[in-house]
Amino acid sequence: MVDRLNALFQVKLPLAAKLHCGSGRNYVVRHLIVYLFVFYLTNSLFASAEPAVSSALIGVPTDVYQDYLLVEPSSFYTRPSYAHPNSRRDVVELFLLQRALVLGGFSQAIEIRPVDGYLRILQQLSEGKITVTGTTVWDFDARESVQDMWVSDAMVRRGEFVVGLYTRERNTAVLQSQTLPELLKLTPVTNRNWKMDWSLLEQMGYRQLQYAGSWDSMVRMVLAGRADFVLAPFPSGPSLNIDAGDGRYLEPIPGVKVAFPAERAFAVSKNTPFSQALFTALQIGLKEMRKSGEIEQAYKDSGFFNAQSQQWLLIYP
Repeated sequence: MVDRLNALFQVKLPLAAKLHCGSGRNYVVRHLIVYLFVFYLTNSLFASAEPAVSSALIGVPTDVYQDYLLVEPSSFYTRPSYAHPNSRRDVVELFLLQRALVLGGFSQAIEIRPVDGYLRILQQLSEGKITVTGTTVWDFDARESVQDMWVSDAMVRRGEFVVGLYTRERNTAVLQSQTLPELLKLTPVTNRNWKMDWSLLEQMGYRQLQYAGSWDSMVRMVLAGRADFVLAPFPSGPSLNIDAGDGRYLEPIPGVKVAFPAERAFAVSKNTPFSQALFTALQIGLKEMRKSGEIEQAYKDSGFFNAQSQQWLLIYP
């Protein structure tokens, strides 16, 4: 654009000649004024054409967003019900985030944006493409990028993230494994990008880990017998089984569970509009919800803090 303007208003006479005569000086001044006016007007038009950022963007995994739409509360100004057949930890955390923002007085509009992949969400957060994570992330992942993001108070505190060892239905040989030495003879499957899961299994003593790029792929490998089990949070409802589709399901090895030795929290980008106001409101809301017991109750209602497995043996750590 600047090059085109230069060409349009280029002085035709030699500049030195114009500067030696009054008419030349007036010619240059007039064209300089016109040039500056058009340049300013053009840049103003381009600036006004850029879309104004009017919403804080919440990034959530696509599958979480799809389940959220099935149970989305009509309002977060009152305490919603966190118990629902489609409720699970991730979905409940999207509830808790929005509830905290309301309690903290955040008045800006929000928009939920599906983003595929845990690492992609963290990347978009660092780049300022989203404002806040809609589900919690491992605190150590967020703290690796402290220059780009703030980390909220812990939602899931150290040792509270308890999971079962899930195998295919009626897999008797696996379901009868009850001690750590017996379990170490089995083959787990996980995702290398799920650093906490991968690290935990290695710390337990597993040396042969099967890899899959997504949860659906892990489930298929377990159903096909290419892996013996996968780590998974306990679901809500009276049954601890996980629906695997097509009428099939995964069931937990009874009586045993493991816990992740880390915390999970929301992460807020430092590189977007509204970030500071959102983080301040989030912290205020979370403190109020922690004090009232709403956070703990929400995790209980979703099955994440699971009463049925409460007395099971914690085999690690």
